[in-house]
Amino acid sequence: MDESRDASAGRSTAHQAGCRNLFSRFNKAIDEAGIRDAQDTPIPGFPHYRVNRFLSSFAGELSNDEAVKEWLKRLRRLGHQGHRIEMANLPKRSFPDLPAEFAEKDLLSEIEQCAVQLMAEDLKNQQRIKRIQEKASVPDDYNKRVRTVGVNPVSRWLVMREIRDLNDKARHDFQQPEAIGNSHILLYVPDHPRPVIDKKKRAEIFAHARSRSALGIPEPNSQALAQLFDYYAPVWRIGTNDDSDRIGRPFWRNGDRMAVDTGDPVVYRYHSFTRIHDQALLQLNYLIWFPKRPAQGFVDIYSGRLDGLTWRVTLDPKGQVLLYDSVHPCGCYHKYYPVSANLSPLDAPSTPEPPLILSRDIPRPEKGRVIIHVSSREHYVVGLSSEQGQSGDSVAYRFDDYATLRSLPYQEGRRSMFDSDGLVIGTERSERWLTWPMGVQSAGAMRQRGHYPLSLIGPLHFDDARLFEKVFRYQKQLL
Repeated sequence: MDESRDASAGRSTAHQAGCRNLFSRFNKAIDEAGIRDAQDTPIPGFPHYRVNRFLSSFAGELSNDEAVKEWLKRLRRLGHQGHRIEMANLPKRSFPDLPAEFAEKDLLSEIEQCAVQLMAEDLKNQQRIKRIQEKASVPDDYNKRVRTVGVNPVSRWLVMREIRDLNDKARHDFQQPEAIGNSHILLYVPDHPRPVIDKKKRAEIFAHARSRSALGIPEPNSQALAQLFDYYAPVWRIGTNDDSDRIGRPFWRNGDRMAVDTGDPVVYRYHSFTRIHDQALLQLNYLIWFPKRPAQGFVDIYSGRLDGLTWRVTLDPKGQVLLYDSVHPCGCYHKYYPVSANLSPLDAPSTPEPPLILSRDIPRPEKGRVIIHVSSREHYVVGLSSEQGQSGDSVAYRFDDYATLRSLPYQEGRRSMFDSDGLVIGTERSERWLTWPMGVQSAGAMRQRGHYPLSLIGPLHFDDARLFEKVFRYQKQLL
């Protein structure tokens, strides 16, 4: 009997060693090719897992075996998504360095099988679980060494003055019809009708989703999630002077240049989660891309290739809108639009910079699709409405999954829109030369989700799991 157990343990140890060797060879090929996907963070010593800020926030709160198991499964799922993207982008010349007996698809299957088996071994070992919890963190997007050298009273004062000026202008322009610009208006609308999902149905979707999660994470099944995305999809009302104000599909042009095909209007979507007190909340994210932000005058430190806008809908535990917020893909111009009466601004928010909260005439989604008014050239959100019959020519847009941006057609293969630092190459802004003391790499450049620094004064991220607690007081709802 002891010999049988020893033999089994020996096979298990040998298999783990083989799996770790496979991951090691795969990761070496990925790093040598320079195609590491930066969206989620690998966990040192555990190559089958990756973590984001939301899941990292649970690391010290896993109270039972079921919670631990679900948490590890979610880490493994992030790992699998990253491996799949990297495998698709891996140049064919890299495959000789990988196991010869596997074709591309079989190699990905073998990696996933190894991940499942390594996780099973992790669940048997409390010490390994503890090490995973300790290492499951996401570094911030600020260079501490640069900040130590560069942040001083003068640079901080200059940045804060610019922030105050931008915020004052945003408050003045919000809900002002003329702020959209003296230009032609285009209305980008979903290419299919809005589904009917009443409050009772939405509440049922969320109750069912929470009941399946030991962590209380309300993640609906794919069909219900698609319905929610369709129901809360916005209309984009955009002041349009030229092609730089038209939305479209990013693609690789002429080797190493990203461009946007405005003949294919696309809204990219993905879901995420946040936390308020002991409740996890679902977020629906909608992202549009513009070819560029054109220069305003001879010198414009904010202009450059590609621009974009993310509209985020945070839903309460019953599937109703808690608040909206918006941000550009540089992590710039973040704005809050509270909706629920259960949410009120804190007298003293604990964010490095004063939050920009716009609460005038915020529309209710039950009255129809929310219409987002976007200014020409700068692409700022300058108003919200739910009125029907807005002026402008209507253009239908389609949805695509955000993950497609991580693996786009490129020459004879595929390549991510983002580099291994989570930046879009070629979208640098001149402002980076003025804001470098703040420690944000290439401030103003377009970025991958998970890498949106919201503040120049101090660390703050768009995907901070506790972001809203820093800004708002929340009256918890009974489930």
